[in-house]
Formats: sequence, C-alpha cells, structure tokens
Amino acid sequence: MEETKKFLRYVIPGLLFFIEISLYLTFSAQEDFFNQFKKLNTSIEFPLTIFIASGGLGFFFSLVYYAISHKKPFNKINYKQFIGECIDKNWIQLINRRNNSIVNMDLLSSNAAWRIIASFWHERRESSDEIKASNSRTDSLADILNSLGSSFVGSIFAILFWILIHSKLTHCDYNLYVLWFPLIISIIITYIHWINYLQVRQDTHSIVSIIMTDVLIKEFNGKPTVIYLSENDIKKSKE
Repeated sequence: MEETKKFLRYVIPGLLFFIEISLYLTFSAQEDFFNQFKKLNTSIEFPLTIFIASGGLGFFFSLVYYAISHKKPFNKINYKQFIGECIDKNWIQLINRRNNSIVNMDLLSSNAAWRIIASFWHERRESSDEIKASNSRTDSLADILNSLGSSFVGSIFAILFWILIHSKLTHCDYNLYVLWFPLIISIIITYIHWINYLQVRQDTHSIVSIIMTDVLIKEFNGKPTVIYLSENDIKKSKE
C-alpha cells in the first residue's frame, strides 16, 4: 500500500502534465492536434506507455521541486518561530554538541528548523502515542505536498511544451486570437496548483505544531528537552 502511494505521488503530476498539454492544444490547435492523435496507436500499449512515462516525468518534476524547495518562495515548512516559542517556554534547548554551548536562535534558518522538527518527530514515532496516532495522516500530507509541488513544476513545463508543440503543429502560427484563451486557462491552472500547495503546507505546519506542543508538554518535567546540533549544521544555518 505504501509503495503504491509513493508511486502515485510521481504518476499524478506526470498525468496532469499530459492532460494539461492536451487541454491547451485542444483550444489552440484542435484540428491539427486531433489529426496527429488519430495517427497514434490507440491500442493498450499507448495508454500504458503514457502511464509509465507519467511516473518518470513525475519523478523528474519531483527532483526539480526538491531542488527549488530550499529557495524562496517555496522554502521548506518554516518551524523557526515554533522552535523559538518552545525555547522561550523552556521546553527545548539547542546545544552545539562539539563544545556544549547553547545555540543562538539567530543562527537557525527555516531549513535547520525543519531538520530539528523532523529528527524530533521520527525519534518518537513509536514511543509517543500522540505521534504514533497521527503519523499516517502527516505522512499523507507530506505525500500530497510533494505531489502538489511537483504538479506546480509540471504545470510550468506543460505551458512550455504546449507552446513548442503548438508551434510544431501549426508551423509557428502564433495567432493571439486563438492563443489568449488557453494561455489564460494555463495561468489559472498553474495558480490553482500554487494555492493548493500553500494551503497544504500551512495545514501541515499547523498539525505538526499542535502535536509537537502536546508531546513537549507531556515530556516536560521541569527541565528542557536537549537537542544536540552538529557544528556543520549550525554553519549551514547561518543567514
């Protein structure tokens, strides 16, 4: 089941890529597109090829998404404020494990904060009732977030490939009267991908923060939970 979910995480963005290109071409070069489509082999091999290719394309889009997920405006889910609040409440303490000095919050980037939360979460995935009960849901949200980010990347590639294929089919006929409608549709679809991505990212942040708060309150015994960071991690976290 888990392997199927991971596979679909790559297939769906790839399928959307093909669907979006087909939609745009239906509006911009319908006759030429349908004529070319009729020439293709429409036996079982064709949809099977599309399905397999969707998985490969989805994986590529996922790699692109991962490469840019560390950059603005994507950025990983930012838990820096949450960690700062936990430190202020004396629930956690960040320590440089090389010299046992307290790590200044100013040295943490959003990526470093994400690594801290991820490590804390997975260390307690089996021992904490709160995390164990909610782990399947957060994993599902992570898969959805990855699919939405990959789909957003795929939608941008779909626009580029649509223009290239339209140019090939129509012999570079860029009639704005014909192109304006699919262009608007493509922008709307890309915007929808982006809005959904931001919403799921915010939902994931809120759910994880709520569960982490419950876990930290339950673990608090008058002393903070100490989290040791490597010197290398701290240096990479400088902004």
